[in-house]
Amino acid sequence: EVLASISAMGTNLLLIRPGAPNQRFDGGFRATLMPADAVAIADLPNVEAAVPEFPGGVTVRFQRNDYVTQIDGTTADYPKVRDWPVAAGSFFNDDDVKSYRPVVVLGQTVIRGLFAPEEDPIGKFVLLNNHPFQVIGIMAPKGADSSGTDRDDTVFTPITTGALRVYGARFARTI
Repeated sequence: EVLASISAMGTNLLLIRPGAPNQRFDGGFRATLMPADAVAIADLPNVEAAVPEFPGGVTVRFQRNDYVTQIDGTTADYPKVRDWPVAAGSFFNDDDVKSYRPVVVLGQTVIRGLFAPEEDPIGKFVLLNNHPFQVIGIMAPKGADSSGTDRDDTVFTPITTGALRVYGARFARTI
């Protein structure tokens, strides 16, 4: 069970967060990591992929249903790095990221919170904090992590679109 939990995070995974050791920080976020940093890291020897992320809270709306969940602005390599396949539709691609496309991939828990059981969300538009995004994919079920957090309770957008439109930011919170 422990190995399964570790594998579910993605094997050979290293997380980079902004900041320095032995420094205190009063709330907010350090805007020192940029998506371009992930590109530079990916060019290093023995690095298969580097994925910037901008996670946060978001309200998703479909028609009259509101659902509060987590958003993860990231890049096209996320499913590979996190060993998390798409169950239906597709994950966004590099062109979606570069073009700031307003597309979203939904986790299973989010779908249950917003859509009727027989309703196919692919192709529909949802609002993320009142910004329209088109649903292009559905992630496979992932389940809870070792701390009990439901990983399926997340939506994924291109980092360029999600961070900028939803939060007005151009930086990454982790790589």
